[in-house]
Amino acid sequence: MPITSALNSAISGLHASQAAIDVISQNISNVNTPGYTKKVYQQSSVVLNGQGMGAKEELYTRNVNEGLIKDLRKNAALLSNLVIKDDFMSRIENLFGEPGSSADLSNEFNNIMTAFENLASNPSDLVSQNNTIQSIDSALNRINNLGRQLQTMRQEADQKLTTLCEEANDILKQIDSLNDSIVRTQTLGYQSTTDYEDQMDQLMLRLSEIMDIQYFKRSSGETVIMTSSGENLLDNNAQALNHTTITTTQAWTTYSGGNIGGIYLNGKDITSSIKTGEMAALIDLRDSILPEMQASLDAMSTAFAQQMNILQNRSSSYPDMQSSLNGERSFIDPDTQRISISDGDVKISLFNTDGKQAFTTSLVNDLGFNSGTINDLANVLENWLKNNPDGPLLAHAKVEVNSQGKFTIDLGTSTYGIGIIDEASSTPGSSQKDVTISFDANGDGINDSTHQGFSYFFGLNNLIQTRTDAWLYDSKIMSAKSLAQINSPAEISFSIAGNIDMASVQILPGDTIQKIADRINNTPELNGFIKASLVQEGSGYRLRIQNSSGEHMEITEKTNTGLLSSLGIEPSNAGMAEVIKLNSFIKDNPSALGKGEMQFDTYSGEYFLSASDNSIASQFSNMLTSAQVFTEAGFMSSGSATFAQYAASFVSQVANDTAANNSKMVYQDELTATISYKSAEISGVDLDEELATLTIYERSYAAAAKVISTTVEMLDDLFAAF
Repeated sequence: MPITSALNSAISGLHASQAAIDVISQNISNVNTPGYTKKVYQQSSVVLNGQGMGAKEELYTRNVNEGLIKDLRKNAALLSNLVIKDDFMSRIENLFGEPGSSADLSNEFNNIMTAFENLASNPSDLVSQNNTIQSIDSALNRINNLGRQLQTMRQEADQKLTTLCEEANDILKQIDSLNDSIVRTQTLGYQSTTDYEDQMDQLMLRLSEIMDIQYFKRSSGETVIMTSSGENLLDNNAQALNHTTITTTQAWTTYSGGNIGGIYLNGKDITSSIKTGEMAALIDLRDSILPEMQASLDAMSTAFAQQMNILQNRSSSYPDMQSSLNGERSFIDPDTQRISISDGDVKISLFNTDGKQAFTTSLVNDLGFNSGTINDLANVLENWLKNNPDGPLLAHAKVEVNSQGKFTIDLGTSTYGIGIIDEASSTPGSSQKDVTISFDANGDGINDSTHQGFSYFFGLNNLIQTRTDAWLYDSKIMSAKSLAQINSPAEISFSIAGNIDMASVQILPGDTIQKIADRINNTPELNGFIKASLVQEGSGYRLRIQNSSGEHMEITEKTNTGLLSSLGIEPSNAGMAEVIKLNSFIKDNPSALGKGEMQFDTYSGEYFLSASDNSIASQFSNMLTSAQVFTEAGFMSSGSATFAQYAASFVSQVANDTAANNSKMVYQDELTATISYKSAEISGVDLDEELATLTIYERSYAAAAKVISTTVEMLDDLFAAF
């Protein structure tokens, strides 16, 4: 071998060792750098005409396991999903209280029950009256706050979706830039792309945590990224995700109902195709978990208000008597809408300040009203108060449907207090029994609904005030493929103030609830006014119908197929938890709380009021200790329970769901950490190993240098010989 060949081989070995030491030095200096992977030096021998000519350095590579990296991204997405849910659900659990703790929501109902038990024992005791009012007010305030907090968290989840879209867009832009660098570097071929690939891994991991993705690499080194459903996120150019955050959320604000915008990619809504990651968790919280809790809370709130109001409307307060009664039910056309009274009679009495009867009459037997329009009823009552010789002859008395569409009775004087009781017959003093009120909501001669209790129907003496304008209607929870349970075509009518029977929609046997929604939405007369949609809840969907103006409407059936009742179409409970509140008059005058009712003295043949009467207070107590029937709502199934038991089940369900999610999160965290550790074992830098390798290349470098110095000495000797 020529001496110069030995010199060239030694020089190449020197360069190769130096390159290896550079790689090892880079590994050692980045031992604590997040995302850095071990770089592996590569070299090969140089052969020229079959003769070895030394060594040359190759582009160094990364020491990684691509399979583990894919597993890590997949499991990191699952973990990030559970972490987001754990954060929200832990906060929700704190709001509702831990089961059995003093903060448990069920304690609010237990306190009310105890307060009414004490009140029933001593109905005239002012302390008991105040304690009862305070316990009810405390429960309602707690429920109000829970409803508001759930909606605040829904809005927070929606806002975070916008933030994640922006973060994902930034990541895609960075990956796009890295793609350009990798392709350019790989094409030139003189430098390794491993540092770019490390950066790519970190960005891809974070993108996987945000949303589920799929990807592949082209031979050029370019990474192509798609959503799990195959929509391109990055291919040559980065695409942008868009989401517009809603400014406010209400219980009826839903994505499925079109009130919340989707996550868009190139103009296509991809919300439903996002299955895991932080985005999926936030979507699930916003559209499913939180709304179902709200729906269950709303159902409980509505049932509680109804039962409390039924009993309060049977009562007549004393000594704080009321000289005016303001109803809560809305009427859109009192000249057309009609009621009929059956199964008893309604007794109306005026009382002196000592609780003794001053005047009395019966609506059916004495005044001859058993059916008529709402204004007919108002005229009959006002005539008795003002003009009837057997009545009080109150010149300033007024009975009307006011400008808000509410039925009101005003005696025009504080000399008397008014009391109303339903009785089983027209015979004075017959047993108390709620009469049946049949309501013809559009005046077509067909009764559209039936109600129990005259005062309760109008909401004249409600203890708990609720949302009064029925602008939103819901069906019961059904399968999306549920069919209209009718044997012949049905016709439903929509009415609003000033426009009774504004439009009708024909529903055919076999129509699904989605088809029913489509028929409503495709009716020209309703466009811009009435909107129908399917809203997911619990185990199925509700058919939701809303008046876009937010004004009261009536939905009635012209045919006799029973369509509306089979679908369970009723004014919606959505958002009731946020609006229920204690009647302000009763809150300021606790003695006006229902304790007793109109009593009949068989000796005098007259009605009277007594401060010691505990009949209604006892009914309150019995109601609160008795099981009520609850239909399926949100994440709570149908069944019977007291209000305290229902609230306790609600709190337990929240706690169980939170614990289950936390358990999954702990397991997923351990699994992800294990995969990350395994991946790091392969790709991480081991200082001992690097130092050992460094020693080898130091010796190699020294040996190559020795060859060079020896070769130079040989050349010097050779030149000296001439």
